[in-house]
Amino acid sequence: MSLVLLLHILFAGLWIGCVMTEVLFERTLSGQGWAADKLLARLHYRVDLAVEMPAALGVGVTGSLMAARIVHWDMALATMATAGLLAIAANILCLVHVRRRHLAALDGDRKAHSAADIRQHRVGTLVVLALLVAIGAAVSGTQIL
Repeated sequence: MSLVLLLHILFAGLWIGCVMTEVLFERTLSGQGWAADKLLARLHYRVDLAVEMPAALGVGVTGSLMAARIVHWDMALATMATAGLLAIAANILCLVHVRRRHLAALDGDRKAHSAADIRQHRVGTLVVLALLVAIGAAVSGTQIL
């Protein structure tokens, strides 16, 4: 196994672990009152900046390095790469909404917080689905391992 592939797998595992941790944060704290909503907004934003986005970008960089070396693209590789790029792009957009929710919580603006929360959950769902497709494609048919 190449170093780039190993890093790719480690970054992907870290990213998926962050996403699952945030899902648990959201399921546990959401709807528990304004104080919990503010805590959730702060936690999610900090995890996104410190761990999740660097991991997602690490997946993008290592994936790009591997993709540049592929001569024959099969359906599994194309699906994995496309879903991975979609997940990264959606994660970047999700961070925009997570930041807006965090800033609204700091300002005490419940209406803006709620609007950003809804958008963040919609885009976050896309991140999860795209990650699942990428993982499924990787498991189902890639020959890079």
